[in-house]
Amino acid sequence: PSRASHFTRDFVNWYNGFPGAENLKVDLAAAETAVIIGHGNVALDVARILLSSPDRLRRTDAPEAVLRRLAEESEVRRVRLVGRRGLLQAAFTTKEFRELARLDGVGVCLEGAPSAAQLSPELLAGLPRPRRRLTELVLKSAENPEVAAQSPRQLTLHFLLSPLEFLASAASPHRVGSVQFKRNRHSPADSPTSDKVEATDELVGLDCGLAVVSVGYENVALDPLIPMDSRTGVVANDNGKISGLDNAYCAGWLKTGPSGVLLSTMSDSFHTAQRLLEDLNSGRLPTESRTGRLALVKELRSRGVRYTTFADWERIDAAEQRSGRSLGKPREKILSVDDFLRAASDSSELDDGDGRA
Repeated sequence: PSRASHFTRDFVNWYNGFPGAENLKVDLAAAETAVIIGHGNVALDVARILLSSPDRLRRTDAPEAVLRRLAEESEVRRVRLVGRRGLLQAAFTTKEFRELARLDGVGVCLEGAPSAAQLSPELLAGLPRPRRRLTELVLKSAENPEVAAQSPRQLTLHFLLSPLEFLASAASPHRVGSVQFKRNRHSPADSPTSDKVEATDELVGLDCGLAVVSVGYENVALDPLIPMDSRTGVVANDNGKISGLDNAYCAGWLKTGPSGVLLSTMSDSFHTAQRLLEDLNSGRLPTESRTGRLALVKELRSRGVRYTTFADWERIDAAEQRSGRSLGKPREKILSVDDFLRAASDSSELDDGDGRA
């Protein structure tokens, strides 16, 4: 299946208006149920888009073409979020889950979560505070399964399931009809705090008309000299300073691994910047004058490469905001590189102050 099974990178790029993603063939009309494989914040974001009302999405900066398709074509009423480990290992965070669980008309159910006996008050009290708050929020959100079952839209969190294969729809071999999983269990058994799981022989099939795979991203080392752990994808570093290399730093998931949200990643990048400044001020970094930007601009011009500056970005930003105001939105995103460049060249947007050499 292709029109109804996607990787999150493609799907997220589509609804965020990433250039070149507007032509993604997302078939929403024949899918009442969507299966999202993954329990991270990106998976939650996909679920939020699929379960939000058109009126709510209208207040975002999603492109008009995407909004029309979600409003006019989407038949999705149920979303199943599936993770291979348990509730106490879910990678999403409290704020992001709260936003999803509080959507109007959405009921929350759990499948494969620990029993009340397993989640004793003593166990919960012993959890780190962020994990305890998240667990309590998830349990509270799903405390009325009968009410959730009658909700106009439903979100079900499935735990301890590992995907095996996509199965085609009997009615249409080019569409996904279900996803088959293998049931996992904690190791040791009946230990919901254990991060380790092992597969059982039990197979579980979940019917769906749309499947999205959200199992993370893989970091790639740009140079073999960079000391990257091939298993975790993390570069060996000391607060952002790459170990064993002079004048080399890292940030983001290369530094920390795939966890956290944009805010925590941004905050962590500040720590890397602070480390760089400390090295600069202490004389550990070279300070002799170099050609820098001027040499780069000269090289690009010699090759006939069209480059953009911060002032160009400001023109693009102004153009998007102006288009959005007429639609009652924060902005209407430009969807193609050619249109980006046209907006960047429009001197009517801003005074020319890009400082080009």
